[in-house]
Amino acid sequence: MEYRGRALPPVRLPGLDFVEQTCWDEFLESSIQLFAAIDYRLKQMMGLTLAAVRLLNYLDVSNGSFRKSQLSHALMLSPSRVGQLIRHLKPQQFVTQSATPNDPLGIRVSITDTGRARLEAARQIVAEEVRAHYLGGMSRHQMTMLTDSHRRINLRMQLGAMWETYKDLV
Repeated sequence: MEYRGRALPPVRLPGLDFVEQTCWDEFLESSIQLFAAIDYRLKQMMGLTLAAVRLLNYLDVSNGSFRKSQLSHALMLSPSRVGQLIRHLKPQQFVTQSATPNDPLGIRVSITDTGRARLEAARQIVAEEVRAHYLGGMSRHQMTMLTDSHRRINLRMQLGAMWETYKDLV
């Protein structure tokens, strides 16, 4: 059975009216499809996943090396998923691992020059996919409105996380 062009029915959330439910359904479906399209193309062209590209990008733009736990937190991935990514990237010499000074259990991860070169090609693929599947059908005004909506959601999420972190101090 097909549901509004989807293989699976949307999850009906109690208390949401039709507009709210439709907004959520469309956001979720478009996000999943976009990430899947980018991931598929990256795997096909580069042998990398979007998660691996995000990890390489984080290491590149931050100009540093990080503990696995820091990467896990920054990328919002489980520690085991970060470990899997590193195990995939290390044999290709995209990242290196080293012991953390003063912490025998800590391991730091850094991007290599080979990893940076591969990342540049991957960024190009991501940009092409984003334009083709996400931005291509929108006007500048629509992009601005969507950016504002996402910024508001992100801010509320960040404030909520900060409140959870510091509420016991109040």
